[in-house]
Amino acid sequence: MLLTDASVNLFTRPMDEHFASFPELMQRCHTSRQAGREVPSDAKRILFLNRNDKLSVVVGDDHEVVPTAWSLSQIAASCRVPVYVLEQLKTDTAVRVLNETYPRSELSERLALVENGRLRALTSSSYSRLWDVHVLGEIHRWLLPDGRFVPAMPTVNTDQVGTNLRGNNKPALFRGDRDSFTFFYSSKRPGDDGLGGLRKGIVVYNSEVGARSFGYETFYFREMCANFLIWDARQVVRRRAIHKGSLDRVFREFKLDLIEASAEIEQHELDVFRRAAEISFAGDGSPTKENREAAEERLQREFGATKTMSRRAVEAALNPENPGDLSLWGIANGFTSIAKLETWAGSMADLSVQAGRVLALAQ
Repeated sequence: MLLTDASVNLFTRPMDEHFASFPELMQRCHTSRQAGREVPSDAKRILFLNRNDKLSVVVGDDHEVVPTAWSLSQIAASCRVPVYVLEQLKTDTAVRVLNETYPRSELSERLALVENGRLRALTSSSYSRLWDVHVLGEIHRWLLPDGRFVPAMPTVNTDQVGTNLRGNNKPALFRGDRDSFTFFYSSKRPGDDGLGGLRKGIVVYNSEVGARSFGYETFYFREMCANFLIWDARQVVRRRAIHKGSLDRVFREFKLDLIEASAEIEQHELDVFRRAAEISFAGDGSPTKENREAAEERLQREFGATKTMSRRAVEAALNPENPGDLSLWGIANGFTSIAKLETWAGSMADLSVQAGRVLALAQ
């Protein structure tokens, strides 16, 4: 399976949202948390003003703040006015439109997040905020102290210092005004473990302002290239919660999973991979002509693979750099190997999905 979220973050975020180290990121989150205040606000009293031709908002007990791009989009959504329309209006006109259209129900209580004179978010009072500093604090507590896990750096197709395709050697640590995204991995198991060497990875994302949910993924994989694509992901487990009632439960699960992830690869999960290496996909798994043809035919019949895809996957499975046989593990590795040669992300993903389906036969 090919995981692309780290790559998307690398190429879509501005450089000031890409951090050079975990302590640097943690300090930014800590500073933000110290400056941030949650201000309960009665919707009937929220007021929009023109200050020196700039839009400002009065929330709570007369806190006048400047909306960020994200909080303005939340306000626009509440008013049912497209944000791009607001941005084209003169400030006086925009103020009049917002004051006239902002919903002011008697039951409409809002929760404003104010930081250094800015309005970072304006949500319903039922919003349950999870601060980045608390999320990263658990990561620091359980994953990082003993050095088993580190912020992820490219492991292949890069230079000695791990330079990525943005031209720097920063790890996969991202945080902006809207959300955060971090990726950590363990050291690689020996290549002679019978599984080609695996790492354990964990991706964590969160938003303090409601731009996205809180969630995390745990998985095993081999390499991350210079464009932050995560190759050969196995046993991917995902957890996600919106910032409301279920958040506390999922955050508790998150802490438990961090404790579990801090250990070595669990024996029962390692057994799945080993079973895959022992179960033949075709015949006795040896690279005979009959077995190759049987494997290609099964891929086409049961997995919907094309004739060309089947042939390439089987050939790659028999490559000495892969298991070199027609076991489930060999075929799965064959698919992920040819995925690396694809130009289009969609084709890469399709091949990685096929690899996961084959490997699932061992569970």
